[in-house]
Amino acid sequence: MNKPITKYICCSCGSEILVLDKWDEDICLSIWDDGYSCDNRLSIWQRMRWCWQIITKGKPFTDQIVLDENKIEDIMVAMEELKSEEIN
Repeated sequence: MNKPITKYICCSCGSEILVLDKWDEDICLSIWDDGYSCDNRLSIWQRMRWCWQIITKGKPFTDQIVLDENKIEDIMVAMEELKSEEIN
């Protein structure tokens, strides 16, 4: 398996970050908790905090989903539809 291509999208409130990792044909979406820096640079204290989170809870993220090619297309279509929708 190759190293993933990763993109980061910060929450508008700055509390969470959406991480998109492309592994070969699949894309993994993770939502990371607050404390993760949107500029992708972690201080030593943030790194220790994430290590403790992994040790005590088993994972540093709130949720995760893996999408195959069909689901990637579905989410792209859904995002485009939501982008163009007007709220009345």
